[in-house]
Amino acid sequence: MLNVFDLDSTHKMYARNVPMLNKDCTDLFVYEVGYHKVQPNRCFAACRSCYVLHYVIDGKGTFNGQKFEKGDCYLKVPYEYESVVADSNDPYETVWIIFFGSLVPTLLERCGLPHKNCVIPFKKCDDCVRMIKRCLFEKEYSCEQEEILELNSLIYKIFSKHLSPNTNKNKAKKDLAIMAAEYIEQNFSRPITVKNIADYVLFSPSYLCNIFKQKYGVSIQQYLIDLRINTAIDMLDKFKNLSVSSISENCGFKDPLYFSRVFKKRTGLSPTEYKKRQID
Repeated sequence: MLNVFDLDSTHKMYARNVPMLNKDCTDLFVYEVGYHKVQPNRCFAACRSCYVLHYVIDGKGTFNGQKFEKGDCYLKVPYEYESVVADSNDPYETVWIIFFGSLVPTLLERCGLPHKNCVIPFKKCDDCVRMIKRCLFEKEYSCEQEEILELNSLIYKIFSKHLSPNTNKNKAKKDLAIMAAEYIEQNFSRPITVKNIADYVLFSPSYLCNIFKQKYGVSIQQYLIDLRINTAIDMLDKFKNLSVSSISENCGFKDPLYFSRVFKKRTGLSPTEYKKRQID
């Protein structure tokens, strides 16, 4: 919902916010986008529990003592004190996006952004300004759910603009493979594909496959199969009352025959034979 706030006789602030979900159960969620042009010498100070990215459209100011101007952005992280002061002659004009979630630190690191309050010179500031203004002023929403989805898709587009070829390449490769492995470990019970994983880490499947094999010594497909089979073995050992078909499905194998074939290749026994041996 778009809200307009009269901060004084000549200063209006525009903010579009949506109902906040449970922070503790959210990977990434956008709460608000907004715009304002402030008065000279305006001062704002706070300590908030969210992340905020501001993109400077025009003017100047200071953020925690660091100077910023048109073309810069500044990042505010949770539970750190923030102080923003507008220039006395050329006060700043900004748009912003407020968000939170457990995935944010990983995304900041992937984009080469520090996890602290800071000012960042940013060549693609205008692109982010346009995207935020579109969501704020131009887009028409048919319902609240569409508004929520549109704002949450925006943050991924924003982060994509911050991806930089200057980020430490070796570290990026390591992080990329680890992120992919973590995604597999969290989703192996589902029918995931290499493309699903590549979409998650924001890289092409072919590039991800090369980096993953360098890190783990096996392909993504083999890593996934090994994890599923290891989990199936563990479940057969621990849960004597579960059927083979149930274990197959819970480990991400939708075809019981394929599961049985892969399991036997790994252990020398079919799942049924393995289960019977455990009971005996």
